[in-house]
Amino acid sequence: MGHPKVAYMPSFTPEGDGWAVEIDAHQIQTSGTLFRYPLEIRINTAAGDTLVTGWMEGANSLLSFTVPAEPHSVELDPANKVLDENYERPLAVPGVSRPAGFAAWPNPFADRLHIAAAADTRVEIFDVRGRRVRTLDAAPGAAIVWEGIDEAGGRCAPGVYLVRSPGRHRTVRVVYLGSASR
Repeated sequence: MGHPKVAYMPSFTPEGDGWAVEIDAHQIQTSGTLFRYPLEIRINTAAGDTLVTGWMEGANSLLSFTVPAEPHSVELDPANKVLDENYERPLAVPGVSRPAGFAAWPNPFADRLHIAAAADTRVEIFDVRGRRVRTLDAAPGAAIVWEGIDEAGGRCAPGVYLVRSPGRHRTVRVVYLGSASR
């Protein structure tokens, strides 16, 4: 059956007296078997390490925690109890502080691009030739996510794309690696 393997991207957002930590995690093992398991997570903060436990639930999981001090990085399974001991992974992955303005992460991305557009509720995705491939709308304050799908519902080709915020006249260049779940 093998061991689970996980690709992940943490993000950090100031929240009240603390910080919200979200970890967008994807099982990437090639065995085809999806695992459900508890996963110890070390969150390195300005005040020291915080250990928490999250549950991986199928192919994709969004793990959410709150810590009292500003986080710097996240490490999954620091004691190597669950993940394959031969699985080469970074010791700690720095998180992305979610900006108040306009940004897209992770970059490059394979399955999901998260877009922070502040007050904007619409973003447009263009290919490098300037053709609009997708327009995404969200409720004010809601997350905007692009999964590499065009307006017709087809999978976009891997490559460079431009994410534009029409209301703020801002553009971010992103690299789409193609979906890992093709």
